[in-house]
Amino acid sequence: MPGAPQLMLIEDTLIWDYLTYLVGAAGVGMIIFGLLWRNSLLIILGIVLPGGMLALSASQKITLKFEVVIVDQSGGTMAWRKVKQFVGGDYSFRDGRDVRISKPKGGPIGTVVINDSNQKLQIIRVIYTANPQIPGPSGRDIVAVIDPGKTGNSLKRVEHFGPMSEGPPGTIKSLSSFDTLDWLAW
Repeated sequence: MPGAPQLMLIEDTLIWDYLTYLVGAAGVGMIIFGLLWRNSLLIILGIVLPGGMLALSASQKITLKFEVVIVDQSGGTMAWRKVKQFVGGDYSFRDGRDVRISKPKGGPIGTVVINDSNQKLQIIRVIYTANPQIPGPSGRDIVAVIDPGKTGNSLKRVEHFGPMSEGPPGTIKSLSSFDTLDWLAW
């Protein structure tokens, strides 16, 4: 949309990325020299080493990944977008300020919320139970309050978005009789 601010989220290049590129280039070199010198060992190493490095790199980076939710208020309407499998980097707010984005500490997954709107946001953890006396949402805990132009986070994935007046969904699908949902509300 013309005139809309550009939301900039720049991801870091990690040392694992550089090592993967370096080993990949070395593998191509081994294959070329193996073909020129008719050395099958160099050809095999040129194929196996980059594949092994790619697997090792992916296994190390998977623990670094998290989600980022960017909330913007273009034209008076609240909008959000989710960036999955982020590993860290920088975000440029509409006013030109840059902020470093990194994984929330304390859990295997997490969500960082960037509030680039004019409204205060809340991450609310909604508790669901299949108990017949208290069906549906049975409790709410405020996980974070995020002021305009700030960031906040949750150690879980934010799964529901919307105004406080809408409320969280009445039911969710779950494998257990007790579950939670993190809701980003404005």
